[in-house]
Amino acid sequence: MRLKTKIIGILLIVLLLYAGFSFSIQWLAVFPNFLALERVLAERDLNRCIAVLRREALHLDLVTHDWAAWDDTYRFIETRHSEFIESNLGPKTFFDNQFNLIFLCTPDGKKVWGEAWDLNAKQRISLPEFPSDGLKKGHILVSNYDVEAAISGILMTSKGPMLISSRPVVTSNHTGPIRGYLMMGRFLNEAYVKTLAEQINVQHTYMPIALQNDPGWIAGCAHQTSLCHESFSRFDDHDQRVIRVENTFSDIYGAPALMIQASIPREVYAKGVVTIRLAMVLICISGILILICLWLLMNSNILNPIADLTRQIIKIRGPDNRHFQRSFPRRSDEIGDLYREFENMLTDQNYFHDGLVEANLRLSLAIEKSQQSENLRISHENKLRKLAAELLFTEERERRRLAGDLHDRIGQTLALCQIQLGLLTQINQSSYLDDKIKEVHDGIEQIIQDTRTLTFEVSPPVLYELGLEAAIEWFAEETEKQHRIKVHIVSDVSETLNNETINVFAFRALRELILNVVKHANAKSIEITVRHLANRLYLQVVDDGVGFDTAALWPHGATDCGFGLFSIQERAESLGGQFSIQSTPGIGTHAELILPTK
Repeated sequence: MRLKTKIIGILLIVLLLYAGFSFSIQWLAVFPNFLALERVLAERDLNRCIAVLRREALHLDLVTHDWAAWDDTYRFIETRHSEFIESNLGPKTFFDNQFNLIFLCTPDGKKVWGEAWDLNAKQRISLPEFPSDGLKKGHILVSNYDVEAAISGILMTSKGPMLISSRPVVTSNHTGPIRGYLMMGRFLNEAYVKTLAEQINVQHTYMPIALQNDPGWIAGCAHQTSLCHESFSRFDDHDQRVIRVENTFSDIYGAPALMIQASIPREVYAKGVVTIRLAMVLICISGILILICLWLLMNSNILNPIADLTRQIIKIRGPDNRHFQRSFPRRSDEIGDLYREFENMLTDQNYFHDGLVEANLRLSLAIEKSQQSENLRISHENKLRKLAAELLFTEERERRRLAGDLHDRIGQTLALCQIQLGLLTQINQSSYLDDKIKEVHDGIEQIIQDTRTLTFEVSPPVLYELGLEAAIEWFAEETEKQHRIKVHIVSDVSETLNNETINVFAFRALRELILNVVKHANAKSIEITVRHLANRLYLQVVDDGVGFDTAALWPHGATDCGFGLFSIQERAESLGGQFSIQSTPGIGTHAELILPTK
């Protein structure tokens, strides 16, 4: 693919990314602000609906207060004369004041007078909530015992929600005692709500909570007092033309009773969509113009000069042309610097090429000498390993010869001396001389025991006569006797190994490992495992001692224990085997030796 094609593709990708990024910013950052503003305005209109209903409740309470704090009403509760009813409680009062309910009762709730009217049908109606025998004692509408106290809010009736206010009946001077209670109410019917909507120019409706099917949201509003707060407002913005915002009113009992729903035209949303579309069109047009300008500038200042420089470079690819032709125009920008660098690079390349040819010859000679040195080193290393193995075998032969001399010469001579001393003891009759001979006899006996022990330690005969497993059992018993450490042997060797070299090294390595445990591990028990599998001899030594940090062993062992383990590893490798040791401070040590049996 040509460079121009790539640049065109890159510019188009940049344009698409720029447009997508801009749209993402508009949609994720700018547009949500329009939606948030729309919700703020919708909630403000809902609050206006709440405020107008509060105002109506306040107005109704003021009217109820004027009627309740009136001497005529106060006397009517006591005398119940008909003149008060004819002059103040006739149908005209209901229609003029848009009252649906006027109810008077005594302090204990017994009805004094009360009527309910359907103003649209222009007829009296009965409300089960206000029975003919009055309200029950303790009813919330007759529970305000302060002369200035009021109960105002929503009361759900069988005829629908009613805006109601209850005031204690007192004198015109607002003094008691409370003679009874006056209640006035208005139904929140369609005509009343329409009047309220025209006052604030916001379309809204009131619906009973019982008709809603969202108990979770209703429960969230249950804590609200009468004529709810603005929290827990719920929005429905699925319709692109109208956004609906809802909240609840609590009744005079404090429970959610009504849901108010305001329908607000989505003017802000429409303007936001238009704004984002216009912004995207302008961004795309601006991006296209910018890309065209960039293309023209890059084509004249970069692409064409690079194409000319490429043609010049292609000309010098031949083996005979080692010089850069100066037909390319001089420039003071990066393209000119690139041309000069290519020219210098060609000069340096010619110089280094000649040097590399000479260096290659020298390097070939050095590699040949190095290979010879490496082969010599490997040969010496193999010889050293063989020498180490031979030294091991020589050492074992000398040990065996020394053990034989100790047993055959010194041991036999000492035994003969012991027998002769025994004969002397039988012949001699002097008690003093007898004691001295007995002392010498006991000393020779101790020397004989030490000689036998030394013979077994230098080269145990049981290793050569009975095999590796018997030698290990003998050494385990000696370790238990001398050092009081419990030694347990696990063996599944079914036949005696005939490889004397492997047997000797395996026993010496096992002896070194157990002596290390005795000296350094402070262990209470040792477990030795011997297995013969697939032409391999497996030896494992596990202890429950203090353990140590194995990182200090390889390759520099700073202690005798580390040197001994390093020696085992070297000898095992010289025989074609493997040696590994694992240990954790405070837990114990696990050593494993694997040797070939052939």
